[in-house]
Amino acid sequence: MIGGKRWSIDVWRGRYEVHPLFRIFAMRPVWGVYGADGKLLRTFRLYPNGLTADAAGGLEEFPEAAANIGIVHRMEIDDKAAKGWAAHLKRFTVKPLFKQLDRPVHPLDPEHGNRREIRLTKGVKTTAGILRKELSGRGWSLSAAGDGGRLYGMWRRFPGSAIVAYLPAADLCAFSGKDDELILEPAYFANGNPAKTNYVDFPSEAAAITFGNVPSVIYSETIADLETLLKNP
Repeated sequence: MIGGKRWSIDVWRGRYEVHPLFRIFAMRPVWGVYGADGKLLRTFRLYPNGLTADAAGGLEEFPEAAANIGIVHRMEIDDKAAKGWAAHLKRFTVKPLFKQLDRPVHPLDPEHGNRREIRLTKGVKTTAGILRKELSGRGWSLSAAGDGGRLYGMWRRFPGSAIVAYLPAADLCAFSGKDDELILEPAYFANGNPAKTNYVDFPSEAAAITFGNVPSVIYSETIADLETLLKNP
């Protein structure tokens, strides 16, 4: 969902709609039909009777040959649609596979499109243990160790994108104990190298890209991640 994975209609049908095992799991998320330009056209769900329909029961016929299907992110639908689907799932006693409709979202303020620093982490005091606990489970990794075991901070790569989120942390090192205090710096986004999976060089803040060049889902997910650190002073 976060990576924006899409399947052609034929592939989606084979992998999920008619698959003897995966169709059981495919009944629980809210899916979206995406046009050739990548924009969300409609939302639907796979019903237990094998039909695909919207929250009100209107059948989904997939008339667009060039359309693709993917799991809808909360950022892509408005409050009315989210509430409608939430009521639908509750009525049919469907237990979501993961946080989808109730996922916290953080739309970018249009006036902040030229900003490069995520200031909510600036000067925040935390510990090495909290930093690792909160972010590691959300897809973040520690940077490579530099001289003396110094770690520049943590980073998160997003599937399907070359954009990486970076969170510098002063005084963090490979030998930091869980109770060692840290002072966080402003986080930022920069273009990374998707081929690197176990090692990342922290780019300087001069390489940071503006928020306006960051996909809305990536921006929202990053802010949600970082806010967990504010709840654990």
